[in-house]
Amino acid sequence: MIAILGAGPHGHELADIYPCSYLYDDSLAGYPSCAEGARKHPYIIGAVWPKVRRQIYDKVTGTSWQDGTVLFEGAKVSHSATLGEHVHVLYNAVVSHGCQVGDFVTICAGAVLAGEVVVESGAFIGANAVIRHGGITIGRNAVVGMGAVVVDNVPDNAKVVGNPAKVLVTL
Repeated sequence: MIAILGAGPHGHELADIYPCSYLYDDSLAGYPSCAEGARKHPYIIGAVWPKVRRQIYDKVTGTSWQDGTVLFEGAKVSHSATLGEHVHVLYNAVVSHGCQVGDFVTICAGAVLAGEVVVESGAFIGANAVIRHGGITIGRNAVVGMGAVVVDNVPDNAKVVGNPAKVLVTL
């Protein structure tokens, strides 16, 4: 059995992937608390936003299941890529050779990390975003908007959008 901590839409997606699971949530009515779930079972945190996933993690004790990392159907991760803890790689996303992904990162559906990319902890890579091959770093807690094409480093706490990606705001 697996506890899924967070019963929102992303948590329900995880429940479809892991049918032997229970949903827990501190904010939605009708669910037992996340702390209870983490005490009873190995857990995965069912929040898509890295910041929320980290907040839930900081509130609970227990053992995460497979370091909390989830690869959704069709996700491809190279054998030479490294993933941190509590990373979610969604449907049909690609993490190519030599990529290094920090803790509490979300890589959304169809996103491509084209090789030798560093994604620091807490970053969010939007759907169908493309990160160019070769030495690009996505900073801590950065947000890459959906469909963005990243050809330069993204600073910590920045939100980038467009083709080529430009800083929209610093969070």
